[in-house]
Amino acid sequence: MLTDKPEQCQNNDYMNKLYDEHRDQFNTEGREPIRVALMSDLHLDYDYQEGMNSDCGKPLCCRSDSGLPATPDKAAGKWGDFMCDLNERTMINMLQYIKNEIKPDVVLWGGDSIPHNVDTLTFDSNVQIMRNVTAEVLTQLDDLRIYPTIGNHDTYPQDIIRMSIPKQNQAINQWIDTWDPMIPDPEQNKLFKDWGYYSQPFLNKDGKQLGDPFTKIISLNNNICYHFNWESMTTFEDPGGMLEWLEVQLNDLEKVNGTAIILSHVPNIDECNRQFGRRYHAILDRYQHVIRWGLYAHIHQEQFQVQTDLTFGNPIGINFIIGSATTFTGKPPSFNVVNLDPVSMLPISFETYAFDLDHANKFDEPKWDLMYNYTETYGMKDLSPQSFYDLSKSIYYDEEVAKAYRNHRYIDGPGVNKEAGCDFECRMIMYCQTVSNDYDEWQFCRNRDKFDPFSISETLLTFEQSVDHTWFTNK
Repeated sequence: MLTDKPEQCQNNDYMNKLYDEHRDQFNTEGREPIRVALMSDLHLDYDYQEGMNSDCGKPLCCRSDSGLPATPDKAAGKWGDFMCDLNERTMINMLQYIKNEIKPDVVLWGGDSIPHNVDTLTFDSNVQIMRNVTAEVLTQLDDLRIYPTIGNHDTYPQDIIRMSIPKQNQAINQWIDTWDPMIPDPEQNKLFKDWGYYSQPFLNKDGKQLGDPFTKIISLNNNICYHFNWESMTTFEDPGGMLEWLEVQLNDLEKVNGTAIILSHVPNIDECNRQFGRRYHAILDRYQHVIRWGLYAHIHQEQFQVQTDLTFGNPIGINFIIGSATTFTGKPPSFNVVNLDPVSMLPISFETYAFDLDHANKFDEPKWDLMYNYTETYGMKDLSPQSFYDLSKSIYYDEEVAKAYRNHRYIDGPGVNKEAGCDFECRMIMYCQTVSNDYDEWQFCRNRDKFDPFSISETLLTFEQSVDHTWFTNK
């Protein structure tokens, strides 16, 4: 695949040069940015009940079966609780704030709408929640174009998404028609219903092309690579033909000098199996001049990932891994806004908005704050791959930068000890999270072997990661 990498990508600096070429023209007259709202991991709990125990000892609390709290500080608040999932009142307020205050051109939705009550969740409740959440999102954001992607919680059983034959996931089949308004193209809608992936032109609600006339949103079903999806151990070739299809999509855009925005749920770092991950990494390397940026979610904390080339590890792209709307656990509800240059389609600012949960519960007054703008918060000259790579190195070498980034991952919520130090191990983990682009790189970055049975998170993956797939061939 990489043997025919275009000449302009041979030095793996295409995106950095593009920033150098366009940086001085960002935000100039007649070049107003495209405003894109990013939200994910709603995990909406319709059974959330104010006053119930937030520390009940079950997988999910603040519910009708959680019991009463032993002390007042363990009582679920009206607007939410840091130990529980998002309630309907706060979700609606977030959607209304996005629509009326942010006023984006489009919304990207990163998946995962089901709450974490894994002990009581059923097939029927999964389907009904997905249908209800979708209806609420479409109602509240009725005048906005929404591009969605499937999360690992959006199926039943949780995490298990099969891609051996079309329409293999019965729970998804029961709610998938509710996403028809968001994927209106008949051919792509059928592809999505068969396999869970699709591509669409980058349009607003009125059908107006945003920015480059050949820009596409490419939504992938990367849940097939998730290491808790046991189906991945039985999939010995490209699942659902998705990676081959992705190559075709990017190749077609390359022919017309088009651009792509990648949308998917599971990031390709430590939780994506290595066979899938290496081939996916190679595709992003080969088409680095086509892909402008990627949006991922899943981990609930906010993070960035520097896309690197497969051979030399040079920074060639940027992926935003956005935080969750749910408070589960230890962070305030949040969403992001990325502003795009309409000529180059490059990200020029990345903002984090968070819900002030303590204020809302104390004064019964919802309040959203702009928490961070990355270029201002980290003193970056732009959002180029090189600038993010420099930030990664600062996280590795500078404890104060590392502490700030760690706290920002939780949006300064109670899930992190904000005063704690960040020693070499702490800094190395965050550095490796930001520069690793597949499971092998994640292991090697931390000086681990590919198959490490003594690492806590990798123990159960040793067998799965060693299964010989044919998704890529080592050269």
